[in-house]
Amino acid sequence: MVVLNNELYSLMPLELSGEDTYFINSESYISKDIIVKENSNIELYLTHFTNLDLNFFVQKGATINLKILNLEGEKNLNLKGNLSKSAIFNIFLVDLSKEKININSNIILYDDDSESSFNFSSLVNKNNLKKYNISYSHIGERTISNLKGFGVSMDTSELNVNGVSHIEKGANKSNANQSVKVILFDKESKAKASPTLKIDCEDIKASHGCAIGSLNEEHLYYLLSRGLSEIEARKLITYGYLLPISLNYDEEIRKIIEETIYRSL
Repeated sequence: MVVLNNELYSLMPLELSGEDTYFINSESYISKDIIVKENSNIELYLTHFTNLDLNFFVQKGATINLKILNLEGEKNLNLKGNLSKSAIFNIFLVDLSKEKININSNIILYDDDSESSFNFSSLVNKNNLKKYNISYSHIGERTISNLKGFGVSMDTSELNVNGVSHIEKGANKSNANQSVKVILFDKESKAKASPTLKIDCEDIKASHGCAIGSLNEEHLYYLLSRGLSEIEARKLITYGYLLPISLNYDEEIRKIIEETIYRSL
């Protein structure tokens, strides 16, 4: 495990190579180019940050798993990625903060056989607004993108998710998928999801879907019939929506995620 502090303030790009786990901790504004060297396998955690602009260059055959944990404070996070041949860039976001956040992610699948995913679990409460703008540009052939998210909006808060997947001309046999599900926990809570596919190539696969609504009445009825109170049942269903993404984090952070979700409901 390597904590990146001083390296963030250097004018030179940050180069990551081999197989290792890194942590970025920064309470100030940082703009940084990050190069993931050829055939490397990197885990990068963002656990303490305020305002970040990160521009990733993922070289041939490299894999990076970016794991974001947001527990408190207002945040602005801008992510850009440029993927070379057979590169993989996976993004995981657990957003449990009780304050506002704005996330912009733009990944370019520039070369053949590159792939990327953006996976999130989000809890919005205390009259806050959270915005996620997630976009993919498919340029290489056989490229793959996946946007998959689960959200819970409580109180008078609002979650906005905008997803755009653009399969450009010549990106043959590429595959783009988007799926967003949001539970409205209270009568005045809100959510918006705008999945968009832009297709300029015929030989591709693409799908998108979103579901926004209250808790599943059948699931709620089943739990009530097993002796749970309505409040306990609502919390248990919501917990089950948000928790699965924690399996992608290490054990220590996974416990923090579980405890924070439980306390927040």
